[in-house]
Amino acid sequence: MNTIACKGLDGSNPLHFLAALGLLRLADRITSGASMAWTQDSGVWHPVLETPTSREILFCAAAELLRTLGKTQSADFQKNRR
Repeated sequence: MNTIACKGLDGSNPLHFLAALGLLRLADRITSGASMAWTQDSGVWHPVLETPTSREILFCAAAELLRTLGKTQSADFQKNRR
């Protein structure tokens, strides 16, 4: 498993927490088996994403998926597969 530490996200901030969950959902759609853990650093909780693929493959696939979502103007992943 490859780990990606998200030091820019603070788990105590509700918006950052939701962004971390969105990142997990996106990563799991790209590569099944993605998971998330949390680490504490100087009193701040940061998410750590774990994926079976490398970060380069994950980021390229995420960019392509977001480009596709922009073209179809739909957040429904099932519509984008057709």
